[in-house]
Amino acid sequence: MSGPDAGKEEVLADPCLRDLVRQFEAIVRDGVGLMAETGEETLNRRPGDNRWSVCECIEHLNVTLSLYLPLIWASIEEAGATGKRPAGNFRPGPVWRWVCRKLDAPYRMRIKAPGLFTVGRTVIPRDELKGRFEKLRGEMIDALNRAASVDLARTRVASPLSRRLSMKLGHCFMFLAAHERRHLWQARNTRDLVRARTTEGSNEGE
Repeated sequence: MSGPDAGKEEVLADPCLRDLVRQFEAIVRDGVGLMAETGEETLNRRPGDNRWSVCECIEHLNVTLSLYLPLIWASIEEAGATGKRPAGNFRPGPVWRWVCRKLDAPYRMRIKAPGLFTVGRTVIPRDELKGRFEKLRGEMIDALNRAASVDLARTRVASPLSRRLSMKLGHCFMFLAAHERRHLWQARNTRDLVRARTTEGSNEGE
């Protein structure tokens, strides 16, 4: 069964997956709300030469999900075909929880994104950016629902950077949720900084 209702009963049975679905639903609300309250000019203005605009922060998230989702779906299909059914609820270890906390917002340490995930100077109309954002998160929630039918610990997802790099499917979902919140937090801070500098510039001209 595919679509938004795929695996819904099984998702409810695993607390980790159930929580991840809630996290991505909250991410959608946060991202859509941020774009709705940010004007086109502010959305696409960089606060500095070496800093991303709000649009670029969000498009970086879109690019990242667009690269991971085909690999996630492939891992789920392969796990289903090889009989990797859930052996119980997924329980991430303390080390991975610590990694996700460090990655999550609010963050203190900046991490340079690999070239594959960067977007460069990008200007995208708000409605187009919002539509892509909602579509990709809808696909992610669908994948979470479908993942209820496989073992999140034994199923591994290859990295978009190299097939030789992989992580547990459950860890991949956690990583992506933390990564989403990290850059939405960055985008909101960027929006506020652009607005503050715009106000300062207007006051100086008075």
